[in-house]
Amino acid sequence: MPVESKYTSKIRMRDLKGLLRFMDKFGVDTGFVITEDCEALEVYKGFNIQFVPLWKYLLGITSQKTI
Repeated sequence: MPVESKYTSKIRMRDLKGLLRFMDKFGVDTGFVITEDCEALEVYKGFNIQFVPLWKYLLGITSQKTI
């Protein structure tokens, strides 16, 4: 399970190049980005990226189903 940490409210897709490269290299289709307060599920170039606020990640809470 690849996890990227970006403790900010504004995350650009270029900030996720390393995560996407890892997912492509190891054939992983879902990755997680730990954020300050952003919560979303996005598909980018065939990869599922789940954005989770830090406090929810630490409590083990995600409001969206993990793919």
